[in-house]
Amino acid sequence: FPVTISKINMEIATRIKEERKKRKLTLQALADKIGTTKSYMWELENAETPNPTLRILVGLSKELNVSIDYLAKD
Repeated sequence: FPVTISKINMEIATRIKEERKKRKLTLQALADKIGTTKSYMWELENAETPNPTLRILVGLSKELNVSIDYLAKD
């Protein structure tokens, strides 16, 4: 069966939140490191925003020390 966008967003959201918490980073601290806002990070972690841009994924990948593939895999 096809994977829905909302399911993909939820999986990305869960991975971002888990990795951020492992590193004891606040939403604000991670947002500052990748050049976005705390509110946008909250939306990402709660799957309330469309898929993140490549720039955001690259920033998250670097700051969380995980691959983009790990963040975006379904």
